[in-house]
Amino acid sequence: MKIGKRVRLRSLIFDIFAFVAIFILVQLVVSLIITKFVGGIFDANGKLTDFGFFATYFSAMVPILIIATRYESFRYGCSTPIRSSWRGFDPTMALWGLILLVAMTIAISPIVNMLPYAERTLPTGGWTLLTVCVIAPIFEELIFRGRLYSMLCHSSSALLSAMLTAILFCVVHGDLRVMISGFVAGLIFSYAYIQKSSIIAPILIHMFNNAIAYALVVLSYQNKSADEIVGESVDMSILYIVSLVISAIGIVHIVRTIRRKGVAAFPVKIEEATENAEPAIEESVSE
Repeated sequence: MKIGKRVRLRSLIFDIFAFVAIFILVQLVVSLIITKFVGGIFDANGKLTDFGFFATYFSAMVPILIIATRYESFRYGCSTPIRSSWRGFDPTMALWGLILLVAMTIAISPIVNMLPYAERTLPTGGWTLLTVCVIAPIFEELIFRGRLYSMLCHSSSALLSAMLTAILFCVVHGDLRVMISGFVAGLIFSYAYIQKSSIIAPILIHMFNNAIAYALVVLSYQNKSADEIVGESVDMSILYIVSLVISAIGIVHIVRTIRRKGVAAFPVKIEEATENAEPAIEESVSE
């Protein structure tokens, strides 16, 4: 007997709230522990230090990944293995994903530029560079694409799961400007994971994206528009048109790929896994 749509919806909502609770509570607890028992987290002015940024981030991401994995296993009787074959180490995919990410960022820049800019300061140094460009891409892809996406697929379609994953991914990144760009990035990362059936693919694109973003912060370009960054040497009208064309082609390709390959990316069929877990799901929902 297939699980009903109403139970699927309740299960989906339950999983979303559970993930958000895990993500927020773990970070709060870890921040309190790190602040109390580890030195060098803040400087004399009370600002987060270079090492403090690395320590608080890394210490939170590890338990979040572990708890989210255990949660899926408890809810559905198994946790979907995260694909990590070397097939994802594809320079062509990484380049296409980065081009698509840049094009879509430029295409939505007129909307983003109308939003208020929230001043955010990151410490600079080797620990921050390591965290932003290496640690964050690895753990965020493992948590969001590797774990959250597969968790949501138990109760929804591949496309809806990818969109919800992108929404949650952008929400945790803070201000509205970053959230809009984060949603676009989240969809591209999900597409890369599904297309190559390997978490390595979105990790690479994520690393390149964060490296560019970090460079813009260091150069004080983070609050500037695209035309201010490229200067007068580039015709912005042409750049926008090209970006819109690439974005339109990319969106169509992303949607088709996720619909066609989304469920097939898993070793166990989602429908079968959901049916096998029906008693546990219904019991959790009733509670």
